[in-house]
Amino acid sequence: AWPVTIWPDADAAGDKYARDVLMALRAADAAEIRIVDAASLASATVTGETRQSLNGWDVADALAEGFLPDDLRKAA
Repeated sequence: AWPVTIWPDADAAGDKYARDVLMALRAADAAEIRIVDAASLASATVTGETRQSLNGWDVADALAEGFLPDDLRKAA
C-alpha cells in the first residue's frame, strides 16, 4: 500500500477525474489517498491575495504563475 495525491484541474471535468481515480485507487488498495482542493488553491495568488477561482486551473498554471513546488506541496 502506498500514499497517493490526486491534483485535478479546478473544473467539473477535474472533479470527475478525481472521483474516477479515487475509485480506481481504492480498488487497488491504496493506503492513503488525498485529493487537492484545486478550486481553493486556484483562488489564491502567488502574493497571497485572493481572486475568483480560475476555471481549469491546475498545477502547471500554478508553476507558471511563480508558485514554488515546496509551497504547493504545503498548500495541497
